[in-house]
Amino acid sequence: YYEEVISLTYSLTAVNISPRMWMMFHLMYELFSGDGIDYFSDMISVFYNYVTVGSSEFLNDGGQRLMALYNVCSTALTYETDVGDNLAVKLMEIIILQFRGKVETFLCPAIELVAKRLEVGKRTSDFLIVCLDLFFACLLHNPQLTIEITQRLYVNEQKETLLHYFLANWFSDMNIFISLHDRKMCLIGLCSLIQLNQRPPVVAELGSRILPSCITTLKALSRLYDMTDP
Repeated sequence: YYEEVISLTYSLTAVNISPRMWMMFHLMYELFSGDGIDYFSDMISVFYNYVTVGSSEFLNDGGQRLMALYNVCSTALTYETDVGDNLAVKLMEIIILQFRGKVETFLCPAIELVAKRLEVGKRTSDFLIVCLDLFFACLLHNPQLTIEITQRLYVNEQKETLLHYFLANWFSDMNIFISLHDRKMCLIGLCSLIQLNQRPPVVAELGSRILPSCITTLKALSRLYDMTDP
């Protein structure tokens, strides 16, 4: 039953979102808040539609829909299993990219959710990539604020800051970014570091590596575009 409802809702929100389908958003959220966590992987595409297809209206309700999706992501990232972790982080990234300059108050809670999940030991390579993509999206949105937030959050008992953790993993191997989207986000992150007015020591130490990394990533992107051209 749930699968059919979710599939139909996805189809009805794929091109445009009518007033009735906006009402359906709240029903979907109620469904998730009940026992819908088991269907999160099915529901995620519907939530993407509301954020992207309905971007012109999504924030026009005083932030209720934004808060609802934050709660969805929080539930997924604190659930006893980690099956929805990557999807939740990706949803937060999409929100930040879609509403650049409009959801600044969303950055801190989104980053905090990621830090908490990393703190409890979630360190798979695919999770690292989506977390870095989120980091890059936040840098694009507000680089200075993102640096400040990630400097005061810790990811392990050794008191390693989230900023240090992200930078160390990012610059240790940029070949982990394989897809077109991931490489674009990597380049966005590098360019955001270049534009920082004030660089904390952990960023300043990487100063000589940022521009060469930009060039390498740009070349990798160019090759990928060449491969995808018909």
